[in-house]
Amino acid sequence: MLVLLAGSVRASELRRPGRDGKANDVTLDRASVSTVESRNRIRFGERTPNSQNLAVPDKSSDESEFLAEPSVDGVFEGRFCSGCTSTRCVSWSAGIGLSLLRPHYGDNLAATTMNGDGANFETFTRTPFDYDATLSPRIWLHIAGSNGLGARVRYWQFDQSADAITAAAPANGFGRVFPPEFGNIDISVNVPGQSITATSAIDAHCIDIEGTQETAFGLWMFEVAGGLRYSSIGQQCRAQSRNAAGVLLGDIAFEHGFDGVGPTLGIEVRRSAGPQFGFFGNLRGSLLYGDGTSSLVAGEDLDLQTPFTTRDSTSRDDLLPIGEMQVGIDWRTPLTRFVQRDGEFFCRAALEGQLWQDAGNATSEEGNLGFFGVSLAAGITW
Repeated sequence: MLVLLAGSVRASELRRPGRDGKANDVTLDRASVSTVESRNRIRFGERTPNSQNLAVPDKSSDESEFLAEPSVDGVFEGRFCSGCTSTRCVSWSAGIGLSLLRPHYGDNLAATTMNGDGANFETFTRTPFDYDATLSPRIWLHIAGSNGLGARVRYWQFDQSADAITAAAPANGFGRVFPPEFGNIDISVNVPGQSITATSAIDAHCIDIEGTQETAFGLWMFEVAGGLRYSSIGQQCRAQSRNAAGVLLGDIAFEHGFDGVGPTLGIEVRRSAGPQFGFFGNLRGSLLYGDGTSSLVAGEDLDLQTPFTTRDSTSRDDLLPIGEMQVGIDWRTPLTRFVQRDGEFFCRAALEGQLWQDAGNATSEEGNLGFFGVSLAAGITW
């Protein structure tokens, strides 16, 4: 009957009895016809271009995809994905970063030079290994659901060799040059023209597999992460003494390292400063359990017929705590500015610091290792 009524309404003219019993003509405008027709269709489960404005909102739509992103005034809002459910709508994020980092040690001795006159004074000059800042890559892949729950894989590497250090014996014949100390091994030189050259290197890797949870509050975005980290680090030192003719007199090769796995926890806070810019900071802590190893091979009096060789190696269970921090700014823009695809492109710049507690240095398994520098990163979210 309602369909027939709608059909009658489309005729734009209805007849109804008047007071005198005669039928009177009633003319409806086009808007009234559209309203009546839409209501009738909604009652029968039909959808019209205007029906969604009249229908009761479906509460299940609140469970559709939520991607936190700044609105025009910079407030993080939810962007809903029509036609998706909370188990189907996901966002992907991938990026690459380059950190310009320099290693820092409390003590990383390469050689010690003693000057004197043979009677009244002696002065000692300690020369450490000198590392320049070098680029270290970081890559990641992240997937997150509509409820902010996700998973991420990250990889970071640092690989650098220090500048070679060469120290020559004093010309007056009353001084001496000592290499880094390794027990009773002695390849020091004191004859003018003799010298010691020392080199060192460091190589570190980290792989994180973790779960993430994102939450937005107005201008603030919070992300917590927790999972598993695998890390390895190796450091090497090589010291050689030679005479004026370049003949090898003594040689020390020492290396030590750590391989371990353990929990990692992190938190990041981002504050919008407008529709595209924002500030962020993050902290991460890892506690790794694994194996620590060291190896030493040394040769003394190598210019003689009967040189003396020393070998030593160790292996032990070890613990390595690692702390990391970044503070910086980021810039974001719709991906449609570059390609015909929904998503977001972002860039980041930050100060970065890391502390590897009891990671040792090139010549010892004792002491802390730190990294400090700047980090640049870029990526996309789709």
